[in-house]
Amino acid sequence: MNWNFLLLLQGQMISRIGTQVSMIAMLFWLKHATESPSLMGMMAMISGLAAVLLGPIGGAVADRHSRRSILIICDLVSGFAVISLAFLMFFTPAAKEWILVWIFAVSIVLSSVNSFLMPAISASTADLVPTNSVAGATSMLQASFQISTLLGQGIGGILFRTLGAPLAILIDGVTYLCAAVSKYLIVIPQTLSEKNGNWYERSHEFKKEIRDGLTYIRANRGMTQLLLVVTFLNFVMAPILVLFPFYVEDHLKLHPDWFGYLLTAFGVGNLTGYLSAGVFKVRGKVRVATIMACMLVTAVLTGLLGWVKTPAIVAAAIVGIGTASGFLNISVLTIVQITTPSEIRGRVFGLLATLSGCLLPIGMGAAGMATALVGKNVPLVYLFCGACMTLITLAASGLSEFKNYLAFEETQTRESIHLNQGIEENAGAD
Repeated sequence: MNWNFLLLLQGQMISRIGTQVSMIAMLFWLKHATESPSLMGMMAMISGLAAVLLGPIGGAVADRHSRRSILIICDLVSGFAVISLAFLMFFTPAAKEWILVWIFAVSIVLSSVNSFLMPAISASTADLVPTNSVAGATSMLQASFQISTLLGQGIGGILFRTLGAPLAILIDGVTYLCAAVSKYLIVIPQTLSEKNGNWYERSHEFKKEIRDGLTYIRANRGMTQLLLVVTFLNFVMAPILVLFPFYVEDHLKLHPDWFGYLLTAFGVGNLTGYLSAGVFKVRGKVRVATIMACMLVTAVLTGLLGWVKTPAIVAAAIVGIGTASGFLNISVLTIVQITTPSEIRGRVFGLLATLSGCLLPIGMGAAGMATALVGKNVPLVYLFCGACMTLITLAASGLSEFKNYLAFEETQTRESIHLNQGIEENAGAD
């Protein structure tokens, strides 16, 4: 707990609350205006593609430029983009075509900005706290995200129904600007390399740095296999959130407020998983078994959503999914942060986000089209996703390098990092 880390924590919490409120407002505005799962899937796919394409660039920028400046600029751009959408909705409510186009545009902007924001946050966290506190700091940061998500989702449906979409989205824009002010006060330790030569030489060096990040990932077979597992899990999990408004209103026959309540239930589970990962330090084979169990629990409970219609059972299943996925996310993030040197960490996280998310937009687009083809039978889609996640988990349990990477011992990992760096330096000298 230090001043700079608390400022980062505060800024992200503020913007996260507004983001959840506006997300619910945009999703239900789209549903009520179009009643098209294909259109919602297409929006998610297009914005996801922007994140996939810009991920490597965002990671390299986080290593090459001031991470503090990146955080500030990203919040300012996001804030003004969201405020422009709120004004358009407020002053021209009848222009649904233009509002629809602008929702797509703002979604692309937010997704693109996030490609620069998240690598900068991930790369900065380990430099703001001592090494032995990285797991706790990551857990605390993710827990704060989830607390603000709980607050935003808990009131999102209510604000959409009482205030309307324009004011709910305007709240998000203001929170982004407040977050930018908070991050302006942060001091982030960072050693920046000198930028010599003309623009062509700099662009060539920039491309080389991106390739260096990819080479680092490819050289680590355990990380590569982790990447493949996460990629396929993201693909089959994509339909869950995209189709959730239809699941709540059309399958469960509940009003939009329940969308926020159930997302809050997921957030409660996520928060429990985050805190558990920060408090209980599992190591070696126990860590591997725990991560595999979390994957299996997530798969089974996702399939269960396709069977049940009782709100209480659905909420319990969603809490379980949130808890398992929260523990899983913190465990994986901590492993990657600790095993990756600071000077290349931004590129690694940017590339991981891109490579692991490359099938996510396709999954989102396919979810909308598949749901339309099966007559908006969302439960059937959820059952299929749960079955696919179970198969991926079983396949991952047979990957030896994947399990060895998850079972790392911190001392051994750091020694191997220094050894690899020495080998690379010697090779360069030769």
